[in-house]
Amino acid sequence: MLELDHVICFVADQAEVALPGLAVDGGRVHTGQGTRNVRVVFERNYLEVLWIERAADVVARGLDFVARCARPAMACPFGCVLRGTLPDAVRPRFAPYALPDAPGVVLQLLAGQPPEAPFVAVFEAVDLEAMWPPRRMPSARIAHPGGATRMLGATITAAARPALDDLADLRFAIGAPRLALALDVGSWAHP
Repeated sequence: MLELDHVICFVADQAEVALPGLAVDGGRVHTGQGTRNVRVVFERNYLEVLWIERAADVVARGLDFVARCARPAMACPFGCVLRGTLPDAVRPRFAPYALPDAPGVVLQLLAGQPPEAPFVAVFEAVDLEAMWPPRRMPSARIAHPGGATRMLGATITAAARPALDDLADLRFAIGAPRLALALDVGSWAHP
């Protein structure tokens, strides 16, 4: 079973981060990967806004984030990380990626995806509740000015779909790039 861990909005730099009505945490630097983020945390998942601080590190790690963060974006500027267990039928479509600043943590990246499709990765985990943001980010804030506490679902629209079926809380659509979040209080979309 897979569920949404977080959605990613790739931006050119921190100046592009505008999330009215949502509380943004300080995020962190992904040491050795060349990226930095801020996060909007909810009870079971979060929105990550990610940009590049050291392009050479991103390229060395084999990530396609340079094209996703460029403005105008040359690849789909959105993505997602799921959590759970990869079904045997789709496991051959994924390749392991060791997080450089988290020894022992390995993501499974959807391999061979076209750049116009969303970025997709999976944290393999048996205990899904242990992966909820408040449990692994103790200082995470989920008190948003607009009152939202839960992300009910996300829709990523792009020129191509990833080779993955929709999930209960994540849908993929074809069209102009867009990220839409359904929250327990309202919604949020980019652009």
